[in-house]
Amino acid sequence: ILGDAASFDGNDDYIESNNTVDLLGASNDVTISVFVNPDVSQKVNADIFDYGHSTTISNFVIQQNNTATNEFYFAFYNGSSWEYSYSIPLSANTWQQITYVKNGTSLSSYLNDAETISSPAIVSPTINKTITKFRVGDITDLGLDRNFSGIVDEIRISNSARSEAWIKADYYNLFNTPGFLTISSIPDNSFTLSDPTICTGATATITQSGSEVGVDYQLR
Repeated sequence: ILGDAASFDGNDDYIESNNTVDLLGASNDVTISVFVNPDVSQKVNADIFDYGHSTTISNFVIQQNNTATNEFYFAFYNGSSWEYSYSIPLSANTWQQITYVKNGTSLSSYLNDAETISSPAIVSPTINKTITKFRVGDITDLGLDRNFSGIVDEIRISNSARSEAWIKADYYNLFNTPGFLTISSIPDNSFTLSDPTICTGATATITQSGSEVGVDYQLR
């Protein structure tokens, strides 16, 4: 879900897919990340992302930890019970990226570019994968009131367990570009040749007055 950020008022706003979607295929691994700017207050169990979380369908969800305002966990249904990551505490009125990675029987939580903590080994590696619609900003069961309040952007879901290096690169590329790529200007240094008359096949020594590292020079 890429493009313009979406703002949710915490009352009746949500985004829902037009059709049912198969987000994971045959995989039981998942990486889900989202940039979020939460408001100061939230409803109990507010949902940022919900893929089948109702009385009839249970897949996975990013949800506030009960009444712990702006602490969000990832949970998935293994066919008989829910498995939970540790919660990530977020700052209100601040852009942050949260990422959850399920890799086999491990479940990790990341805030921006760093892992916060790995959850204890999960009971079952299987994720229930009933093909259904997904919803952003609220639970898919409209009988419950779990509207999220804040701004959401760049939701990314992969049916594979991404590495920590990949998560760091993703964060810096999207949110902190100067930390991801630095372009330095070409140094303005002077050089002298040991012999000013050089013909093809001859050799000469180049003496550089500066000490720029990582720059290659070609004598032509």
